[in-house]
Amino acid sequence: MQLSTRLLALTLLASAASAQTWNTYPSKPNDWYNYTASVAEQGGENQIFVFGGQTETSIESDVYRYHRTTFWSGPLAPMPGGRDRATSATALNNLGQERIYVFGGRSSSSWGTNNVWAYDPVNDLWETGLTPMPTARAEACAVAADDGWIYVFGGILNGVPKAAVERYHPPTDTWEIFPDMAFPRYSFGAVAACDSFIYLFGGETGSGQTTKVAIFNPGGGFFVNNQHTAAPPTDMFWSRSSFGCAVGRNGHIYLIGGTTTPSPVGTNSVHKYNPWTDTWTMEPNLPTSRAALEAVGMGSRVWALGGYRKTWPTSRPTVTCGSTVPASAWSRACRPSASGT
Repeated sequence: MQLSTRLLALTLLASAASAQTWNTYPSKPNDWYNYTASVAEQGGENQIFVFGGQTETSIESDVYRYHRTTFWSGPLAPMPGGRDRATSATALNNLGQERIYVFGGRSSSSWGTNNVWAYDPVNDLWETGLTPMPTARAEACAVAADDGWIYVFGGILNGVPKAAVERYHPPTDTWEIFPDMAFPRYSFGAVAACDSFIYLFGGETGSGQTTKVAIFNPGGGFFVNNQHTAAPPTDMFWSRSSFGCAVGRNGHIYLIGGTTTPSPVGTNSVHKYNPWTDTWTMEPNLPTSRAALEAVGMGSRVWALGGYRKTWPTSRPTVTCGSTVPASAWSRACRPSASGT
């Protein structure tokens, strides 16, 4: 597919008592898509770090940082190599220091790699030489769980979808292999929710997109049923891939943009999943349709960054989605950020 528009933008879906609305924030200095993004603390505040990605002509190694009030800065120390379609997660190393771990992705010479790199957000440094993933892949999902491990699901290697489930322990730089998923998937969404379970949504299977939701117990395996309703999890409204997926501060999970069957063009739809009631609701649409974007939770908002469209827009927005805050016990992914809102 010829891609003629890339967005690296943050748009805010601000939360009010009765409604949510989108606001637009400054765009990233340059445009690409299929990057990975994670939140880490720097200078006492949580900030978003964006890694790699692709343009129409190259695979990038640039790193940028986004702050909620001062916006974009960078480029920072570049990745050890160009990567797009990588995945990342933030966890503590053996010294109790926060690092962003970047896994796999596509390089200029391979459609799937097994590299593991660690980024130090405080000192703007990279650590290489870490134990590679057992399974080389791109378009996987990495999720940091409360048990201190990072779980890496699915992906694709040289056109072959993967069902692999592997977990990485940053303090000891070791991997463990779990039984495969029920079916392979890539270009999907996965998050650690406030109930400490990991939820997987949609994606590509090799024979088309899927609407299926899977629930994983860190250290255990996949559940057949939603643990709050004792019934199989309800399918998504429709199949979707290449979307942003993040937990809001209310503990609900937001699926933002992406491509939907039968349309290969990016959508502007936003769907919210409540893991406690196993229900879906439709939220206000993005201001612009987009796919191959990232979304992360930070403070009281979900920030959805960039992606691509079919035609160049007159402006390149950057997107966030806000959420209300019910009384509940937050997991690490759901606690208020160091910066408050």
